[in-house]
Parts: sequence; structure tokens; C-alpha cells
Amino acid sequence: TEAIPDSLTLKEYIDRYGPTGENSVFQPGSDLIDQFAAFAAQMRNAGIVHKDLHWGNILIQHPAGGVARFFLIDLHQVRLMPVRAEREGLSNLALLSAALWGRVPSRTQLSFLKAYCKHLLIERNLFLQLRDAVKQHRAVLLRKTWNKKAARCCQENKYFKKISFKNHHGYARRECPENVLRLMEKPSLLFARSESILLKKGRTTASLILSSGEPAAEIYVKRYNRKNLWTVIKNTFRGSRSRRVWQAAHALITRGIPTPAPLLYLEEHRWGLTSQNYFVTRPVMHACALETFVAKNFQHLSR
Repeated sequence: TEAIPDSLTLKEYIDRYGPTGENSVFQPGSDLIDQFAAFAAQMRNAGIVHKDLHWGNILIQHPAGGVARFFLIDLHQVRLMPVRAEREGLSNLALLSAALWGRVPSRTQLSFLKAYCKHLLIERNLFLQLRDAVKQHRAVLLRKTWNKKAARCCQENKYFKKISFKNHHGYARRECPENVLRLMEKPSLLFARSESILLKKGRTTASLILSSGEPAAEIYVKRYNRKNLWTVIKNTFRGSRSRRVWQAAHALITRGIPTPAPLLYLEEHRWGLTSQNYFVTRPVMHACALETFVAKNFQHLSR
């Protein structure tokens, strides 16, 4: 195709100019939002639905002081429907809303939807119905996306890799440092190292922070102990606690919920059964439990 000079994907444009702030071009009611809404309305009126519509599949060309132009790319997912197809228009809006969720403020998205309805001459009562329908459709799309992204943490792909050390097997993030992987070749020995700061040593779990002076090698390690035979059998069939925590951590990350950055999980296998297992993250330095913080800073408050 022809090259589109001075163009950026919508993602690149938002990353560069920011979705928020006083100087943002995405302020509610701005000309850019109105122009983008006109582009979305034009797609709906033409019966165009893009099955993979997100901010990476829209190019924006916005000359200084001029009118923005938008271009649809990756057309293998485009479907041509009857003109002014209501269902397909809702699908486009929900896909866009899901792609921008957590990246663009909800008030900016609401401003876009109002401008979209203005271009289609949609009355206020129908606007409220459309807003609610988009939210419901977006919720379904987000759940599917979140579940799909979270599931890949236990698969070999460009983000995660399988790791194996003798009787220990698991998965790690691709960017996990090699020195951390070397430390985990014999994970039980970490609890005897002089550099390890032991945080807990109980019947069920044990945890530590290993700080060797190298930021790349600072890790938090939690070990889930082998309590009894019944626990070993349960973990073998339903997955170890470290695996379940690993999956939960990535489920939180895909939903935009802060949690310590997970690096890997590791299971010890003996005679076909899952024994001790480990979960490793980056430590959250200079932090304390909420209970400790409240006790330290709010002692003077009466109950």
C-alpha cells in the first residue's frame, strides 16, 4: 500500500501525547475526540466491523493545527455487513472500549461516546442504552482477553519459557535474569545462605528475601512445604500452590491490579508426585504490611 507520512498508531499517539493532563489532546470535548468519533460513526454507517479492532490497528495522521485523519489497518479481520448495522456498530465500540480500558480515563471514553451519538443523531435515551450495552459487551470481551492472557503464563511462548533443573520443573518469564535461574537450580539451599533474610519459617510455608548486592539478583522466594501425603496427592492433581499463585499473579496483572512482579514458579517432582514448590517475585522494598503501618502511624486514634 502507499505509505502514510507522519502517522502513528493510536497506541503510539496516546503514549506520546498522553491520555490525561492539562495539555492532553484527549481532553473530554476536544476536537480530536470529536474527529475520532466521526471516524467510528463512518465505519458504522458503512457496515464495517473489524474483529480485531484495537489501538494498534488504527493509524492517526494529525498535522499541527490541522484535522486528524484516521486509517484502518490489518484488514484481514474486516467484515462487510449491511449498511448502518446496529449490532456491528456496537461490536466496534465494545472492542475499542476494551482495548482502551485502563489506558484512557472513563470520562474521556464517555466523551467519545457522546460525540459518536451526536454524529449519528442518536437521542439521549438511546445514548444511555448504548452506553450500558457497550459496558456489558466490553465486560465480556475483557474477561475473555484476561483469561487468555493469564493462561499463557503456563505455556511456552514469547513471554514465558519452561524451566527444568533435575527434579524441579516450572515456568519463568523470558526476561527473568540468568543469575536468578542459576540460584533456583538448588532452591532448598537458598534458606541456608548467609545473604538470605529469612522472613518466615513455618510448617506450611517459608519465605525469604535474597539480597546479594546486585539489584538484578534481589528476589523474594516463598516455599510451600510438603505437609503430608494427602497434600502431595492434591497438589499433583489440581496443581501446586506455587502454580496457582503464579496464575493468580498474572490474572491480577492483566486486570491492572498491582502485585509484586512474578519471575518464576518451580515444582519439585519425586516418583511422579509434586512435593515442595516455590514461587519467586521481585521484592517490594521499603514496604510493610498494612497492619504494621496502621499500628505504627495511628496509635493515637481511639477505637
